[in-house]
Amino acid sequence: MFGLKSVSTMTVRFPSQKARQSAEAALSHESKAGSRSTAKLTGKGDVLMVEIEAQDVVALRATLNAYLRALQVFESIEASIAGGKAGCGAGDDPVENEREGSKS
Repeated sequence: MFGLKSVSTMTVRFPSQKARQSAEAALSHESKAGSRSTAKLTGKGDVLMVEIEAQDVVALRATLNAYLRALQVFESIEASIAGGKAGCGAGDDPVENEREGSKS
Protein backbone atom coordinates (compact mmCIF):
# COMPACT_ATOMS: atom_id res chain seq x y z
CA MET A 1 0.00 0.00 0.00
CA PHE A 2 0.93 3.61 -0.43
CA GLY A 3 0.28 4.68 3.16
CA LEU A 4 -2.07 7.45 2.07
CA LYS A 5 -4.65 8.81 4.48
CA SER A 6 -8.22 9.45 3.42
CA VAL A 7 -9.75 12.74 4.54
CA SER A 8 -13.24 14.20 4.25
CA THR A 9 -14.99 17.29 5.60
CA MET A 10 -18.76 17.45 5.87
CA THR A 11 -20.55 20.73 6.58
CA VAL A 12 -24.15 20.66 7.85
CA ARG A 13 -26.36 23.72 8.32
CA PHE A 14 -29.08 23.47 10.99
CA PRO A 15 -32.22 25.58 11.39
CA SER A 16 -30.79 27.17 14.54
CA GLN A 17 -27.74 27.28 16.77
CA LYS A 18 -29.66 25.36 19.43
CA ALA A 19 -30.39 22.53 16.97
CA ARG A 20 -26.72 22.45 15.96
CA GLN A 21 -25.64 22.27 19.60
CA SER A 22 -28.05 19.40 20.25
CA ALA A 23 -26.80 17.49 17.22
CA GLU A 24 -23.19 18.13 18.16
CA ALA A 25 -23.80 16.74 21.65
CA ALA A 26 -25.62 13.71 20.21
CA LEU A 27 -22.85 13.05 17.68
CA SER A 28 -19.91 13.58 20.03
CA HIS A 29 -19.76 9.86 20.92
CA GLU A 30 -19.27 8.91 17.24
CA SER A 31 -15.76 10.38 17.20
CA LYS A 32 -14.59 7.59 19.52
CA ALA A 33 -16.15 4.75 17.51
CA GLY A 34 -13.49 3.59 15.05
CA SER A 35 -9.91 2.46 15.52
CA ARG A 36 -8.96 3.23 11.90
CA SER A 37 -10.44 6.73 11.77
CA THR A 38 -10.73 9.90 13.80
CA ALA A 39 -13.34 12.61 13.62
CA LYS A 40 -13.43 16.17 14.88
CA LEU A 41 -16.64 18.15 15.34
CA THR A 42 -16.54 21.93 15.11
CA GLY A 43 -19.64 24.04 15.58
CA LYS A 44 -20.16 27.72 14.96
CA GLY A 45 -23.56 29.36 14.84
CA ASP A 46 -25.92 27.06 12.99
CA VAL A 47 -23.15 25.18 11.12
CA LEU A 48 -21.54 21.91 12.21
CA MET A 49 -18.37 20.75 10.49
CA VAL A 50 -17.33 17.10 10.72
CA GLU A 51 -13.71 16.44 9.76
CA ILE A 52 -12.82 12.78 9.28
CA GLU A 53 -9.37 11.29 8.76
CA ALA A 54 -9.07 7.58 8.11
CA GLN A 55 -6.32 5.08 7.39
CA ASP A 56 -8.05 3.97 4.19
CA VAL A 57 -11.06 4.64 1.98
CA VAL A 58 -13.10 1.79 3.49
CA ALA A 59 -12.71 3.23 7.00
CA LEU A 60 -13.53 6.71 5.68
CA ARG A 61 -16.74 5.48 4.06
CA ALA A 62 -17.77 3.57 7.20
CA THR A 63 -17.21 6.64 9.38
CA LEU A 64 -19.06 8.93 6.96
CA ASN A 65 -21.98 6.49 6.88
CA ALA A 66 -22.08 6.37 10.69
CA TYR A 67 -22.31 10.17 10.89
CA LEU A 68 -24.88 10.37 8.10
CA ARG A 69 -27.08 7.75 9.81
CA ALA A 70 -26.80 9.57 13.13
CA LEU A 71 -27.72 12.87 11.45
CA GLN A 72 -30.69 11.20 9.77
CA VAL A 73 -31.93 9.90 13.13
CA PHE A 74 -31.42 13.33 14.70
CA GLU A 75 -33.37 14.93 11.84
CA SER A 76 -36.23 12.44 12.27
CA ILE A 77 -36.41 13.07 16.01
CA GLU A 78 -36.37 16.84 15.53
CA ALA A 79 -39.15 16.59 12.92
CA SER A 80 -41.32 14.42 15.15
CA ILE A 81 -40.82 16.75 18.11
CA ALA A 82 -41.69 19.78 16.00
CA GLY A 83 -44.72 17.96 14.56
CA GLY A 84 -45.84 16.77 17.97
CA LYS A 85 -45.84 20.28 19.42
CA ALA A 86 -48.20 21.50 16.73
CA GLY A 87 -51.11 19.40 18.01
CA CYS A 88 -50.57 19.63 21.75
CA GLY A 89 -53.42 21.87 22.73
CA ALA A 90 -56.49 21.36 24.90
CA GLY A 91 -58.79 18.78 23.40
CA ASP A 92 -56.13 17.37 21.04
CA ASP A 93 -55.58 14.13 22.96
CA PRO A 94 -57.79 11.42 21.40
CA VAL A 95 -57.59 9.22 24.52
CA GLU A 96 -58.73 12.07 26.75
CA ASN A 97 -61.45 12.99 24.26
CA GLU A 98 -62.70 9.38 24.35
CA ARG A 99 -62.86 9.48 28.16
CA GLU A 100 -64.73 12.78 28.10
CA GLY A 101 -67.21 11.37 25.56
CA SER A 102 -67.96 8.32 27.72
CA LYS A 103 -68.89 10.49 30.73
CA SER A 104 -72.04 11.76 29.03
